[in-house]
Amino acid sequence: MDNATDEFVAQGLISEDTLAQLTILFRLVLNPAVGALGFCANVVNVVIFYKMGLTDGVTQNFFILSISDGCLSAAALISSASYILYTKVYVGLGGSEFHAQLVYCISILVGSFPHSVSMITTVVIAVVRCLCVAMPLRVKFLMTARRQLAVILAVSSCSAGLAVTLIGLLVQEFSTVGIYRNANLLTLMIMEFLVVNIVIYDYDDDDDDDDDDDDDDDDDDDDDDDDDDDDDDDDDDDDSST
Repeated sequence: MDNATDEFVAQGLISEDTLAQLTILFRLVLNPAVGALGFCANVVNVVIFYKMGLTDGVTQNFFILSISDGCLSAAALISSASYILYTKVYVGLGGSEFHAQLVYCISILVGSFPHSVSMITTVVIAVVRCLCVAMPLRVKFLMTARRQLAVILAVSSCSAGLAVTLIGLLVQEFSTVGIYRNANLLTLMIMEFLVVNIVIYDYDDDDDDDDDDDDDDDDDDDDDDDDDDDDDDDDDDDDSST
């Protein structure tokens, strides 16, 4: 407490020097190590899931998730390296420092794309598992591999557009932190909208196809009955003639 003003003086939990040292520790040691490990592990997962075949929806989703996580790990490696360059190596060098900082910001924004792909793929996997419990007999026809891929591609396209837009805004010197957070929220809203509408649309198409098949079967049955009646009439005419 300050005796002169009788007010509390705000103090941080740790000093600025300690915070700087911890930041360097995370950026220089932990982040690169975790990023390299994650990249190698996801490369192995991609090879394994590809050899298992991509016709099944679950294998397909985990294959996409491995690719997106691997790209995110690579973006994290680039981000950590560029951060060290522009904060410790290229300090005061003008152009080199600016380019390193630009690479750092762009790597964060580019990393938002695989991050969004990982989110939507995880959501799709979770929804499929919930439907396996709620509707075990219809989930195979409701959430096919093609529909799951359509949802992931639709939301990923929106995320790619947002990432490109954010890079353009970065060039115009906007606040990247606020834009990045708002972009993630917008991506989640678009993702929810697309998932609901695609599932409902495909479900209605299946019902229409089933109705058409039933109508075709009824028409075939009616035609068969008419043919049988005609045959019976012909037999009766032959008997009468005899």
